[in-house]
Amino acid sequence: MLEVVDVRKTYKKPPVEAIAVLALLITLVGMYGLGFAVAGLAILVKRTGQLVFLLQILLLFLTGTFLPLDVMPAPVAFLGKTIPLTWGIDVSRASVAGTGGIATRWMWLLLTSTASLAFGLLVFTWFCRKAREDGALGRY
Repeated sequence: MLEVVDVRKTYKKPPVEAIAVLALLITLVGMYGLGFAVAGLAILVKRTGQLVFLLQILLLFLTGTFLPLDVMPAPVAFLGKTIPLTWGIDVSRASVAGTGGIATRWMWLLLTSTASLAFGLLVFTWFCRKAREDGALGRY
């Protein structure tokens, strides 16, 4: 005889901590893209301390860390949604709160992280090539 098993009773959700750690790792990969872009700029320009500080402050406000993106003006919210850190925070919050629509958030996290990493690597290689052409690698 065939036994009917209710999948809803046998499926166990992964722990919230595992979801948050996975979201953190994917977000970290995406934020490496921004790091590569800034590193490429540092190879060419050399002094990027103030720019890095400015980027840190902008990321605090653009990613919904202090305020949700819903209360921000539309252009600011759109810009914030292109940053992987925004979606990493959103996935972590949604997993802890147990709210729905988490699959869409995961999709956006993966998409923005992949795009950010690819963009960062392209910018890094472009700046490296430009520095090599200009002879900026040997001087400070």
